Amino acid sequence: MSKMKLALVEDEEVQIKYLWSLINEISKEIKEPISLTTFTSSKSFLFSYEDANYDGVLLDIKMEGMDGFSLAKQIRSTNNQVLLAFLTGEAEYVYEGYEVNACGYLLKPVKKEALTKLLMRMKEQLHTSQRKLTIKTKDGVQTILEDDIIYLESQNHNIKLETQREVLIFSGKISDYEHKLDTNSFFQPHRSYFIHIGHVKRVTKKECVMTNDVVIPIARGKYETLMKQYLAYHRAME
Repeated sequence: MSKMKLALVEDEEVQIKYLWSLINEISKEIKEPISLTTFTSSKSFLFSYEDANYDGVLLDIKMEGMDGFSLAKQIRSTNNQVLLAFLTGEAEYVYEGYEVNACGYLLKPVKKEALTKLLMRMKEQLHTSQRKLTIKTKDGVQTILEDDIIYLESQNHNIKLETQREVLIFSGKISDYEHKLDTNSFFQPHRSYFIHIGHVKRVTKKECVMTNDVVIPIARGKYETLMKQYLAYHRAME
């Protein structure tokens, strides 16, 4: 189970602190690890959005500059998958969410019960739509479930991608996948590799053995970070 990665776009500091605290509390209660990144404006969110790969975005409707509904439409112009939910102090804004396929809304002041229901709904939607990676091979475009990927390896100007069922080789750079893969499930133990933590069978100081018995080298200084992510991943699975 990967950590649910959420962004909160809210221009009131008091609301940010309140929602941060509430989400952390609910995360423990529903046993769903949640990573929350906060932004105080639509502009600051858009600046980092493309590289972040959020599962869901909580948007305050009334903000200075670009409001939450305009931001939602901009997000939808390039991404139909990310979950969107609105925060509003006025009930009449609720119905505008249908235009951008919002998964819910919360009336301010936000109640814990309502936020819990929303997060549970997001959790269910995410777990029924597994993360996928789309690649271009010589035979065309192919979509692969990220959880099926054991590792990716850089080979000159190509990428070797091995799953539980097949090996694919296609053109590309390993650095292109740093922001495409789920950062909770994948780790880069060496500049030439990305591995799926869930497919690691054994780890030593210098190498890790994958479930298909392929041995991946661990670069100097990477072991401690790898072990932290490995333990965090398996705790989240419990």
